[in-house]
Amino acid sequence: MHMKGKAAIARSGKVFFSFSLALCLFIYTACDRIPGIGAKRQLDACSFFTKAEVESVLGIPLKDPEKKEDNCMYESKDPASFTYLLVTTFPVKKNAREEFETAIKEIGKHARINDVQRVGDRAYLVELNTLYILKGDAWIALNIISSVKKSKEILDLLWTLGPKAASRM
Repeated sequence: MHMKGKAAIARSGKVFFSFSLALCLFIYTACDRIPGIGAKRQLDACSFFTKAEVESVLGIPLKDPEKKEDNCMYESKDPASFTYLLVTTFPVKKNAREEFETAIKEIGKHARINDVQRVGDRAYLVELNTLYILKGDAWIALNIISSVKKSKEILDLLWTLGPKAASRM
């Protein structure tokens, strides 16, 4: 084989390698964006509820939702009726169920936990104000704190919001 033939083979090998590398990078980054495939996909905590929905459920006017990293805070406008809903999302992973159950066991060492039926794939109520929901490869927490609502009212609010959030996961 002469030099031109060897150069052409080397050049085609480099092109093939470059193409393969580009394809691998594309697949790697695309998988993070395709629901149910990527290990790094993150749910948007503010996408579960509109401000109007939360105002309707809580029965009070709210400030605009405030997003910070994996959280979305819906807070009452009136400081005298201090009430908020905090939605927290956790990274979507194939081992989400295992991480969810491990977290719940750890929380259970320090707080009261109740198993909740018919919300997502698994759900637990923690201390009557936080609902952890697992559905598929994702999990979230809904936390309501209020200076004006009683525990029973907060529980009712979580029973209203929980199934809606689970259906949108």
